[in-house]
Amino acid sequence: MDSPRLPRRLLVSLVSVLALVSLSTGLAQGTSASAASPAETSTARPASAAAVTFSDEFDGPAGSAVNGGKWQIETGDNVNNHERQYYTAGNSNAALDGQGHLVITARRENPGNYQCWYGRCEYTSARLNTSGRFTTTYGRVEARMKIPRGQGMWPAFWMLGNDIGQVGWPNSGEIDIMENVGFEPSTVHGTLHGPGYSGSGGIGAGYSLPGGQAFADAYHTFAIDWSPNAISWSVDGTVYQRRTPADLGGRQWVFNKPFFVILNLAVGGYWPGDPDGSTSFPQQLLVDYVRVSTDSGQPSGGAITGVGGKCVDVAGANNANGTAVQLYDCNGTAAQQWTVGSDGTIRALGKCLDVASGGTADGTVVQLWDCNGSAAQQWAVPAARDIVNPQADKCLDATGGSSANGTRLQIWTCTGAANQKWTAPGGDTTPPGPGAMAVAPYLYNGWGSPPSPTTVMNATGVKWFTLAFVLSNGYCNPQWDGGRPLTGGVDQQTVNTVRSAGGDVIPSFGGWSGNKLESSCGSAGELAAAYQKVINAYGLKAIDIDIEAAAYDSPTVQQRTVDALKTVKANNPGIKVYVTFGTGQNGPDNSLISKAAAAGLTVDSWTIMPFNFGGAGQSMGQLTIRAAEGLKNTVKGAYGYSDDQAYRHSGISSMNGITDNGETVTVADFRTILGYAQQKHLARLTFWSVNRDRPCTGGGADTCSGVSQQPWDFTRVFAQYSG
Repeated sequence: MDSPRLPRRLLVSLVSVLALVSLSTGLAQGTSASAASPAETSTARPASAAAVTFSDEFDGPAGSAVNGGKWQIETGDNVNNHERQYYTAGNSNAALDGQGHLVITARRENPGNYQCWYGRCEYTSARLNTSGRFTTTYGRVEARMKIPRGQGMWPAFWMLGNDIGQVGWPNSGEIDIMENVGFEPSTVHGTLHGPGYSGSGGIGAGYSLPGGQAFADAYHTFAIDWSPNAISWSVDGTVYQRRTPADLGGRQWVFNKPFFVILNLAVGGYWPGDPDGSTSFPQQLLVDYVRVSTDSGQPSGGAITGVGGKCVDVAGANNANGTAVQLYDCNGTAAQQWTVGSDGTIRALGKCLDVASGGTADGTVVQLWDCNGSAAQQWAVPAARDIVNPQADKCLDATGGSSANGTRLQIWTCTGAANQKWTAPGGDTTPPGPGAMAVAPYLYNGWGSPPSPTTVMNATGVKWFTLAFVLSNGYCNPQWDGGRPLTGGVDQQTVNTVRSAGGDVIPSFGGWSGNKLESSCGSAGELAAAYQKVINAYGLKAIDIDIEAAAYDSPTVQQRTVDALKTVKANNPGIKVYVTFGTGQNGPDNSLISKAAAAGLTVDSWTIMPFNFGGAGQSMGQLTIRAAEGLKNTVKGAYGYSDDQAYRHSGISSMNGITDNGETVTVADFRTILGYAQQKHLARLTFWSVNRDRPCTGGGADTCSGVSQQPWDFTRVFAQYSG
C-alpha cells in the first residue's frame, strides 16, 4: 500500500520492552451513525471441515464489555500516525449491542479530560487485541463487519507478529487484512509490512466495490488465507491479491510465525486526514464475528504416483539439502508422503521439492531443499496431470522415460508423455468452474510476441483462451489470419498445448482487419459450413464472432451471420456462441441483437467491447459498467428476458492498459469490472489481450499494456471470476 502513513504501534505494554504500535482495524462494509437495526442480524458462515481455533460471535447483553478471556482493551493516544482519538478502557467505546455484534464507537468528546500528543483529546474510540490470549500461525482469518463513513475515519482489522516485544516493528511483521480511510468510501486495502517494506513502503493492494457502492452501506466479509510463504486477501469471497516472498524483491519474509489479531477504529491521522465539517459523530464499526480456522487451502499429504505406478520418493528418506528425488516402489513411508500446497510448494520430510540451483534447462535435476520461497520451488498441478515449474515452463519428468527404481527426476520440456504424468494429492483434478470458460482472454499468434499459454495458465490459474482470429483466405475458406492452415501449424500447436495443460480454446472469427468470412461467403449455408469446418477441426465447445470494422455494417451480412449461427446451434447441441461487438458509453446499437431475437437465435453471450468510445480521462471501470447496463437493457428488450436472464446472456470484453484512443484501463478498473460481473453473473468476462498483459520493455505493437504492472496482473484479476 502506498499510503503516506507511519508504523502502527500497540498502545499498552504487552511486554516490558514493547513500543507503541499504531494500526487501526475495520473489516466490514459501511457503518452507520447508529447501532444496527433488528434487520441487520448476524449471518453465520457456512460450516466447514476446517477446525475453528478462535471465534467470537459477540453474543451477550446489550452494553456489556467484550470477553476478557479473548480480548484485551488498549488505552491511550497514538502520536506515531498523528491520530486524534484517545482509546478508552472497559465498555465506554467497545460494547456488545445485544444482537450479536460488537460496536466500536468513535465520539467527539472527552469525558475524562484525557491528554493526547497534541493537547486535550478531542475524540474517544476503542482498540482491542488478542495478544496474550490467542495467536495463530497460518489459517483463515476473517471478520464480517460494517464500517463507518466520513472524512477522517480509519477502521482496521489487522495482525502483528507475536515477537514484537523482542524484535520490534517492523521486524515483527504486520498483516493488514482490511483498512479503509473515509475519503475512499468504496475501497479497502490489504497490506504487508516488514523489514525494508513498512509504512508507506508496505506491499499490498486495494479492492473497490463496483458502481460506486460504499462499504459503509452494508456488511462485508474480509479475510486472509495464510499458508507457508503465501497470503491471499479476499472481500466477500473474491480474492483480490496474493503475496509470496517473490513479491518482496529479496527482502525478508517474516510471516511464517505466530501473529495476534487487532480491531480498532482510529480518528484522523497522516493517511486519512482529520475529520472536517462534513464528518458526523458518533461513528461506529460493527463487527458481526471474528473467526480463525485451520482452513488455509493446504490439502493433506499423500503419495505422488507416476509412470509404471511408481511413487515419487526422497532417496534414503534423507531430509538433507540436495537429496535426490526419484521413482521407487510405493511403500507408504514418510519419504513418499507429499503435500501439494496452495502456496505452490510440494513438500516432504519438512522440506520442498526444488529445481537444483534454480535451473531452467532440460535435464536439470530436482532435489529436496529447505523451503525458501524461490521460483525453483514453485509448482503447478493442472488437471492434465502435469507437474510444472512455472519459472522454467517445464514439466517434472522421469529421466529417459524409465520406471525403474532409482530413476532420477528432472525437469524437461512438456511433451504430454507418460513419464510426465502424475497423480498428486490435492492437485487440481476437478472440472473447471462456471467462470472458467467465461474468462478466456484473447491470445493472438499473428504478432504481439505471443506468450506461452502454459506460462500464463500456471501463473494465473486461467484455463481458457480466445484464440484470434479466423478469417477468409479471400474465398469462403477459414484460415488463421486468412493465411495459416487450421491444422499442423502454430495455432494447432497452441490448441494442443492449452489442452494438455487442462484448458481449452475458443476460436474467434473476425476482428478489425483482414477479409471476413461473413462477407466472403455468399450465403448463410456457406458461412455455416465454414464455421463448421473450424468446429470439426478442433472439436470445439464454443466459438466467438468478433464483429468489428465496416464489413459488418451491411444488413445483409448481419442477417447472413444470424442465420448461419442458427444452423451452427442446431447442428452442434450444447455449443456456446458468443458475439462480441463495439458499444457506446450508454450501451450498443440494437440492430444486430434485434435481428437475432426476431430470427429466434439464442446467443449465449452478447459481449460488448467498452473501449475506444471516448473515455479518455475518465474512469474506464465505471464507464464499462454504464455500457454493460445499456447492453443488459437492450438484450432484455429484444428477447423479453428478466433482468437476471439478460445479465446471464451479456458479457464484457475489455482492453487492458492504454487503448487505441488513449483511454487508460488499469488493474483497479479490472477489479471494478470483476466485482460487477460477480454481482450480475455475466456470461462472459474477457479482454484484449493476454499478449498485452506485460510491462512495456521496448517491444513491438500490442506486446505490453502501457501502464505500470507486473506480468499477467490483468489476467489474474479476471481469472477470479466464478461465473
